[in-house]
Amino acid sequence: MRLHANPLSKPYAEYFLRVGNRQESSIIDHFPPEANAKPSIGVEIALYLEIHQAPSLETPIHAVFPALAINYANQGYMDGQAILTTKNTIVNSLNTQIVEAVPGQEHIFLSVDSVETGDDQAMAIGTEFLNTITLAGMPPHRLALKVGVLVMLLRNLNATSRLCNGTRLIISRLARKLIVAQIIGGAHAGNIVNIPCITTTTNRLKWPFTLQRRQFPLQLAFAMTINKAQGQTMKTVGIFLPEPVFTHGQLYVALSRTTRVNDVFVFCPNGRTTTNVVNTKLLQ
Repeated sequence: MRLHANPLSKPYAEYFLRVGNRQESSIIDHFPPEANAKPSIGVEIALYLEIHQAPSLETPIHAVFPALAINYANQGYMDGQAILTTKNTIVNSLNTQIVEAVPGQEHIFLSVDSVETGDDQAMAIGTEFLNTITLAGMPPHRLALKVGVLVMLLRNLNATSRLCNGTRLIISRLARKLIVAQIIGGAHAGNIVNIPCITTTTNRLKWPFTLQRRQFPLQLAFAMTINKAQGQTMKTVGIFLPEPVFTHGQLYVALSRTTRVNDVFVFCPNGRTTTNVVNTKLLQ
């Protein structure tokens, strides 16, 4: 649907539909196999995509956010750009390195963590341990921000103002109890909004207690997981795959975020081929 308006992108659209159906696959044979090694089944990235070998985090950062220290303050520079990858650990490393490259004073916001009243077995747990808990969809204990950085909202705050889970914003002002930001993308692009500090609760833990975290419902969004990017349309996407995707449909989602094939950059450490994971039973 994203590529339908551009006739030149028809081959690309057909290509990643084949990826989604696991009809596009090949033996990885671009490098000499190791002795007694079994051949890996993977997907060959389309020849008309721009492929890079990515020995370090700097490679995708420079491609998707060129001259970041100079251009970050330009209006529209970060609108619709993102690096997509597989795991939150890689996302955090990318975001940390990008924020360090943005000029300006860094502000650190630390969450206030506790267990829900009534969890008697967990009342003795120290806050230091609670601070170490990191979950997808929950703001981090330590949130490092600067004016001008790109963030994503993690909770629905006001649907009429487009303050919804997944909305991307650029930080305009930082205060101790309030963050002012500008919405990018969509019908409400350019609107200035206030982000309050709120309490989020989760029991999706391997421990028998409910965590309560008071923090700004934000996370850095220069890089994000492929799963978090579902449903979003972007202008420029860098797909950083230091390791292959690991679940159904991830590669298809990553390849289908943009409206032009020229705006997709793929970074694979092993050249032109990576593993594709599709559960064919789900497609029947």
